[in-house]
Amino acid sequence: MYVNGNLVGTAVTAASAYSNLDTLDIGARQAGSGYAYSWTGLLDDVRVYGRAITPLEVRALTYNGIPPTIAIVAGGTQVVVGWPLEAVGYELQSGTNLVSGSWTLVPGVTTNSVSLTPVGTQQYYRLHRK
Repeated sequence: MYVNGNLVGTAVTAASAYSNLDTLDIGARQAGSGYAYSWTGLLDDVRVYGRAITPLEVRALTYNGIPPTIAIVAGGTQVVVGWPLEAVGYELQSGTNLVSGSWTLVPGVTTNSVSLTPVGTQQYYRLHRK
């Protein structure tokens, strides 16, 4: 089980999922003609998948709508721009002005980081949702 993108517990499950004609209930358990054992607290962003999702997919869900942080490290004649591997669906863009102007796609990005050679003018970088 994951809470806020962090693994907090594991369990062994049955080889096949239990199935019946009843509806799926979240927050209480059916007991006779009513419900019992109601959940005390709040539930949000509950999802049910037809398969086990990978830890990478779980972490990617934490970036749904929240832009990831970019790390920029200068070393020698190169600047390395990187971001979390789980932040899928973004493209790296650069621009010369934060207030006005246009952003252009940074060429050569194939993973979650890229080494760049500074071009002599001030550059800004951002991750933009594809």
